[in-house]
Amino acid sequence: MKVLRAIFFLLLICGVVGVSLILIREKSQPPFSRSFAPLFQELGKPVKSFDRVISRMFPINDIDEKVLGDQIKLTFARLFEPNTSDETATVRYLNSLISSLTDESSKPFDYRVYLVNGSPNAFAYPGGIICVTKELINILESEAELVAVLSHEIGHIERGHLFDAARGEMLRRKIHEGTVITYADDVIHMIASLTFSKAQEDEADEYGFRMLLKKVYDPIAMSTSFEKLIQKPVSKQEPTNPFEDFFTTHPYTELRIEKFRSRANLWKENFPNENRYIGKKNLVNKQPKFEVTYPDEWDYS
Repeated sequence: MKVLRAIFFLLLICGVVGVSLILIREKSQPPFSRSFAPLFQELGKPVKSFDRVISRMFPINDIDEKVLGDQIKLTFARLFEPNTSDETATVRYLNSLISSLTDESSKPFDYRVYLVNGSPNAFAYPGGIICVTKELINILESEAELVAVLSHEIGHIERGHLFDAARGEMLRRKIHEGTVITYADDVIHMIASLTFSKAQEDEADEYGFRMLLKKVYDPIAMSTSFEKLIQKPVSKQEPTNPFEDFFTTHPYTELRIEKFRSRANLWKENFPNENRYIGKKNLVNKQPKFEVTYPDEWDYS
């Protein structure tokens, strides 16, 4: 199996080098020059699919995602219980949104959001668990932006990124015997240091963008939510060469901002009569759009 993976990776590198030589010879100038993130997102998809097939060939003591998620939820319910009435209202608001966003989920479990401390961020766990920091709620400006972030994390779960990672880590550690509690504790610690590939981030981004359109929110919120999350100066820098970009886990944030700004503008050009919801008041008042709709929150541009 290792030999097959090595051969596959070697062929992948050869393909990248070939494309690079062609672009150099033709003096092609892609957006954000010297960055090949879109190319590597596409090239990463076969690798991800290959890993996913391998991981699912080996059952981990018949533990499924719902059972694992239920155990993690028991732990998080104790760790992240709301301490104030404002936090209680925020948690209710977040879970009301999640309920609406996952009404057609393909997964056999209920999603749950937990409010946690930390710098502006959101992250997911197997079994329909999403953690949102209090600081993230403070920096976002509309329900549409919040939906973009939540939908991105839902995308990671719906596309199997979290559970596949959990399977792979259990296999790597050769955990073949143990209780669900043992598995859950291992996964909680493992996910804390997990990074997603460009292909996985791209899948989650696409899922979030489609959710904005499906739920009648302003699609520009995908781009503006990324802008809110830029914190470190390094994220604003271009790589020094194309191959440095290949070994960077996340797509550069500016590429994602520009991509989904362009996608949103193109959508609006194609559907000029479609009004979209923003929801600044909904976020402030912690009332989801499907409960309260404010007439002045529609984008008529």
